[in-house]
Amino acid sequence: MKLSWLSQFRVWSTIEDGNPADRKSNSPDVAHYTKQAVELDRLLRRPTPPVQSPPGLHEHIMARVRAGNRPQPRPHAIPLWKWLAAAASCLLVLIVALQMAQPSAIPRPRLHTTSTTTQTQLVTSLLFPEPNIPKTILDPLNNELDQLGRDLQAAKTYLLASIP
Repeated sequence: MKLSWLSQFRVWSTIEDGNPADRKSNSPDVAHYTKQAVELDRLLRRPTPPVQSPPGLHEHIMARVRAGNRPQPRPHAIPLWKWLAAAASCLLVLIVALQMAQPSAIPRPRLHTTSTTTQTQLVTSLLFPEPNIPKTILDPLNNELDQLGRDLQAAKTYLLASIP
């Protein structure tokens, strides 16, 4: 059933005027729509029954409202043990930083040689303090250190060349 908006307007106008029975129609669709509209209007105009609230609801709501108006308790200060833990951790960090900043009391050998081979020999002698190390062990290490030195030199040259 599809009615034009003008037909629907006429039906609702007669309902609002209070005499929907005066509206006579030749179409069964309009008569059916009029019957449904009258029933809907009757249901909408019917007074709603009063809502019965549970006893004590008003007092319960007002108690909550009053409780919300009370000043909130002040949050507690940070406990003393937390302050002590924070201070101790800061002190530990400070001690470690100062120990790292101080020069070490262990004497370190001075590297005054300019040759890479002598430097690698010096480093290997520091790593392996035993005087009787066979040459078969030291030669691969020396070769590796020489290659590392060449790689570092090439990287330095590349980086300096790439700086504008």
